[in-house]
Amino acid sequence: KPKLLYVEDDAVALQFINIVLKSGYNVETALNASTALEYVAIKEFDILMLDINLGRGMDGVELMQRIREIDYYK
Repeated sequence: KPKLLYVEDDAVALQFINIVLKSGYNVETALNASTALEYVAIKEFDILMLDINLGRGMDGVELMQRIREIDYYK
């Protein structure tokens, strides 16, 4: 199965996406950008789904820019 990382600051949305997509994907979730950056640093994901508004701190656009600095995600 493809590996998917879903980054969302809403815990209910995280649970919903996990339930909906787990049959077709290996889903990992992160509640914030810093956790997502830790995950992408150690694991290669096939698909990234990022919330644009992640509450406090880094938003989804900035997160994607940071992820694209990692060789695998260029």
